[in-house]
Amino acid sequence: MREKPVGGIAALILIGLMVIAVIGPFITPYDFIEQDMASRLEAPSWQHWMGTDQYGRDLFSRIIAGAQLALLIGVSSAFIGKTVGTIYGMVSGYYGGKIDTVMQRISDTLQAFPNLILIIAIVAVLGGSIGNLIFAISLNMIPAANRVARSVTLSLKGQQFIEAARVVGAKPSHIIFKHLFPNTLAPYIIILST
Repeated sequence: MREKPVGGIAALILIGLMVIAVIGPFITPYDFIEQDMASRLEAPSWQHWMGTDQYGRDLFSRIIAGAQLALLIGVSSAFIGKTVGTIYGMVSGYYGGKIDTVMQRISDTLQAFPNLILIIAIVAVLGGSIGNLIFAISLNMIPAANRVARSVTLSLKGQQFIEAARVVGAKPSHIIFKHLFPNTLAPYIIILST
């Protein structure tokens, strides 16, 4: 934090949001969808810490509920999309040849669509739910993680420890998950945080 104070402050804000999202149900004084038309558009007070909206709903409770949902969608999407993209890239890079070409053309096709339009189209086709939104955002994250993992895999594929594993008869799945994945863990953590 001393060397990069902006990153430290961002980490503290993110940790604060996570803590608020986790303990939110215990500290919110009202239900976030409960309407009270007698308390419409109130200013912040001891009763409503951040005031109320046009339907009399408590804004503090609504912000915490929104933080929980945003955290769920963001973390789930990033974890699923980057993990699938990393595995996809390792498989593509390891096998090479026609398999790599076909897998990379699929990735290029996904990357060719503008992000927001692809997400909206997927949610429109599958229906509006949190699960479908997480799926759409995750699918959108796969190509970037794929590129990084594939490049790392291509650089490692010719190393002696991979050749040694092949010589002793290790299956491709064993080589990918036991030898390649640990070496792509550092780039995976970095792309997971972006």
